[in-house]
Amino acid sequence: MFVGEAISSWMGHEEQLKFEYEENDWLLEMRRIYDGIPLVVDGTQKNEDLPCNDNVQCDMQLSTSSECVLESHTLDSDDDEDFIAYDVPDGEKNFDKLVDGSEPDKKLHAPNYIRDCMKQLDEKEKYEVFEAAFFALNSMIRRKAIGFVDIADVLAKKLVFLEDKFSTKDFENIRLQCLVSCLVMRPEIAPKIADVVFCRNCTFFHSCLDI
Repeated sequence: MFVGEAISSWMGHEEQLKFEYEENDWLLEMRRIYDGIPLVVDGTQKNEDLPCNDNVQCDMQLSTSSECVLESHTLDSDDDEDFIAYDVPDGEKNFDKLVDGSEPDKKLHAPNYIRDCMKQLDEKEKYEVFEAAFFALNSMIRRKAIGFVDIADVLAKKLVFLEDKFSTKDFENIRLQCLVSCLVMRPEIAPKIADVVFCRNCTFFHSCLDI
C-alpha cells in the first residue's frame, strides 16, 4: 500500500492514493528512503551529500497515464469519417452457396463465328472456353452460320474424334446432335464421314457410337 502511495505521488495525480495501515520497522525504513533521509549512524544523521526530496520527486516524475492514452488514441484513430461510403452491388449481396468440393461455374460468351467455335474445341486447359463453343455449335450449324459450308467436312471429322476432356454434361448427346446437323445441312459430306468412321484410325468405340 505504501508503494502504491509513492507511485501515485510520483505520477502527479491531483488525488493521490492514501491508505490506512499499521506502522512497523519496514514501513519506517521505506519512508526514510522515500524522503531521502539516511539511516541513523552513531545516533546522528548525515544529510550533507543527499539530494533534497523535491529533486528526487522531480527526477522520478513520470508521464501521466492519461497522456499516454491520449497519444495512443491519436495515432490509432479509426474514425469512420475517414472511409468513403460504398454501395455494395446486388451481385455481391446475393450469391449461391457451393456444395462441398464443387467449383463455381465460369461462363463465357459463345464465339461469333463458326470457325472460332471449331478452333475452341481444341482447348485443353480452360473448360469454360471449350464449353462456350461446344454448347453453341449445333445452333450455328442449323442456321448455316457464315463459313459453315466451307468447313463442314472438317468440322464433322473433328466431331467424330472429339473427346470429353472436361467431363462436360450431356457431352455424347450434344456431340451426336452436332454431327447429325452437319450431315443434314451438308448431305454431300456423308461419304467422307463414312470413310472416316470405317477407317483404321477410328477406334471401335467411335465407329459404334457414330453408326
